[in-house]
Amino acid sequence: MNLSEILTLSGLWRHTRDSIRAPQEAAQAVLALNLPRNVLWLGLALVITLSTLLASAVLLMVPMPEAGAGVPMPVVMGIVQAVFLVLVSLGIAVIGARFGGKGDFDGALALMVWLQAVFLVVQAFQIAAIAIGLSVLADIVSLASIPLFFWLMAQFVTVLHGFSSVWKTFWAIIMFLIAFAFLLSLVVTSFGFVPMMP
Repeated sequence: MNLSEILTLSGLWRHTRDSIRAPQEAAQAVLALNLPRNVLWLGLALVITLSTLLASAVLLMVPMPEAGAGVPMPVVMGIVQAVFLVLVSLGIAVIGARFGGKGDFDGALALMVWLQAVFLVVQAFQIAAIAIGLSVLADIVSLASIPLFFWLMAQFVTVLHGFSSVWKTFWAIIMFLIAFAFLLSLVVTSFGFVPMMP
């Protein structure tokens, strides 16, 4: 794997497929790139921007009910997604180190950026399914992508920290994300961002 290859559609598709088939080997390849932090921030901005554009395309194809005036929903989703990826990367590095892991923040961020890049392909597939009238298939892919996301993350974290058990890592991630979601909901509510009721 090299950076210039990833930036092509064929390279992105091939490495996405390989990441799903052999996630630990893909994680090792990403870490082997040893990308500097400024490149990782640029990569994060790129995948978030592309994800926001794809989410906007879905909203154009399947309009959602208006939630009133304010910041467009895809922009809000993009901001939340960026904050989520950074905080999860930090959590992976800090908590993993406390359990004897050898990974660091840069490695965690690189893997989370790549994980998001993999799911850009999933988003594109959903858009294609909607475009040809296969909304049910798009829904199935959306549901299947949730366990896939956590499974790939567990595989990546296992490689990053050199852990021996993928399943222990998987359940640790689930517990961490539940706690993270709870704390995030408290913070969001404290700032007055509550869901708008119809």
